[in-house]
Amino acid sequence: MESAARAGSEPGEARSQRYLELLGTAADVFLQERDFDASLVRISGLLLAEGNEWLTIYRPSADGAFEATAVVHEDPRLAATALQFLRTRPIGNERYLELVAATRESLVVSEIDISWAIGTTTNPEYLALLRAAHQSAMMLVPIVGRDETWGILQFLSGPQRRRFEEADLAFARDLGKLAAIALDNAWLVDRAETALDELRFLAEVGETMVETLDLATRLDRFVNAVVPRLADWASVNLLEDDGSIETHAIAHRDPALAEVVERLRGPFYANIEHNDGTGNVLRTGRSRLMTGVDESFLRRHIRPDVFDDVIVLGADSALTVPLIAHGRTYGSLAAMRTERERPFLERDIRLIEELARRAAVAIANAKLFERSSTVADAFQQAQLPGKLPRVPGIVLSAFYAAGRREATIGGDWYDAFTLTDGRVVISIGDVSGSGLRAAVIMGSVRQMIRGAAQLQADPSAMLDAVDRALRVEHPDAIVTAFVGVIEPGERRITYASAGHPPPLLRTESGEITELATVGLPLGLRGPGSRTTTQPCGPGSFLLLYTDGLTESTRDILEGERRVREALRDVRLVRSSEAARALHDAILKDGAHDDVALLGLSFV
Repeated sequence: MESAARAGSEPGEARSQRYLELLGTAADVFLQERDFDASLVRISGLLLAEGNEWLTIYRPSADGAFEATAVVHEDPRLAATALQFLRTRPIGNERYLELVAATRESLVVSEIDISWAIGTTTNPEYLALLRAAHQSAMMLVPIVGRDETWGILQFLSGPQRRRFEEADLAFARDLGKLAAIALDNAWLVDRAETALDELRFLAEVGETMVETLDLATRLDRFVNAVVPRLADWASVNLLEDDGSIETHAIAHRDPALAEVVERLRGPFYANIEHNDGTGNVLRTGRSRLMTGVDESFLRRHIRPDVFDDVIVLGADSALTVPLIAHGRTYGSLAAMRTERERPFLERDIRLIEELARRAAVAIANAKLFERSSTVADAFQQAQLPGKLPRVPGIVLSAFYAAGRREATIGGDWYDAFTLTDGRVVISIGDVSGSGLRAAVIMGSVRQMIRGAAQLQADPSAMLDAVDRALRVEHPDAIVTAFVGVIEPGERRITYASAGHPPPLLRTESGEITELATVGLPLGLRGPGSRTTTQPCGPGSFLLLYTDGLTESTRDILEGERRVREALRDVRLVRSSEAARALHDAILKDGAHDDVALLGLSFV
């Protein structure tokens, strides 16, 4: 305590000089230390040496009141006790803190009287603290930043009850300004780092959502991005065409509650008639935050049949954000936090709203894709045969799958039909390119093959005739095609190819061979093509396919290996829907490109 007594008798000029040196040290500490409270703790020894027995740091809490966050004293044990005391028992200085916070001006109290508080406790440690502070001089200095008051510094004079002088107040104010600058700068750095982190987060979520055009997959990825980073559980609830609301995606941070979560998928779990809930958000297009959610609140807002499940998931605050894109409301995102100590902050709301905006665009695109796919599939199916002919001794199966891409209309086809003399003509092919034009050319070529077969049922002659017609109608089109003719009761095929992948023949013993093919694609076709005959013994299986079957893996050799491996599986080739069974076995993850298959089982 000698330093405190010596500081109290030191001339004002010398004290001012010492304060200048201390401010320089404090500035260096604030530059080196990002944590404000830790900065003051580092310089606390110097502050106490200037005759201050206590230094208390007050910071604003979530409810706006100021609470003690650190107490500095030469005895660390006593400082810890004082901090615990200040957090549990008011000592009458609240009015001073409120005044300083409201005016943003420093305040000096020559003598504080807390004799009334001494009689409120019998705890010897607390009594010692109160007696030490009684009749001390107090100095309160606000830490005022650019936009807000970061905190308040409270100085209590030492045991000699020295009164604070003008030099003391000037120093305290300058220290408060340095602290405010440090906190402003730290806030700016934190905000920049937070903004960068949020941008990375938004980019990552966006990338995962655009990887697929499947709406259900997009929504699941979106809600799992919100949980657990931004909410304890969340759901995406979409407006249906009939005006109802369906929960399409839902997730909870606790995997053990997966069964409860799944029970809430389907018809929306909330009662939208309440104006302060989802119904209000859908009508106004504005987000809605509800805090202090309790059981009575949930009982009013949740359907009775799922009320118990929502109680299990829990909710203390609920944020509902509309999903709006291109001027249309598609539904809402409901995000819940279950802990009162973890409320939604303004930055959380802004981030969730930005996520919802991006998700709404993704939802709009996925729905547009679904509608386009429906139209495309209908058009595609109209271009393919409605049913396959019945042929004695042969079982035909076929399958077509659109690729996972935006232009779902493709130029792949398969066909099988019977001539008047009983012979069966089969064809398969692929128009170069995709989209509506490719589909139109595909339909045209398929019909050309049918027409040519009625005039001359020789596969090579048919392809020659189609080539000539194609050059006239679509001079820039390129089409690969395979045509075969089978006579009733005969286990053999006569065929010709125009640059198409060779069909594969599996014998009853499991041996696999390619049907040899020669010839350029239609549109490039020239002399040198020929018609070939291939016997197909009992129990054999012939597979015709387009290149999407082998190229969807982006590795043709791997694709061909998978095709041969699937053909060796007798269960697949003898299935009643052999073409589909083979497709599913070869392309377990679906086709990236359009693919058509035509299978013939010779019995």
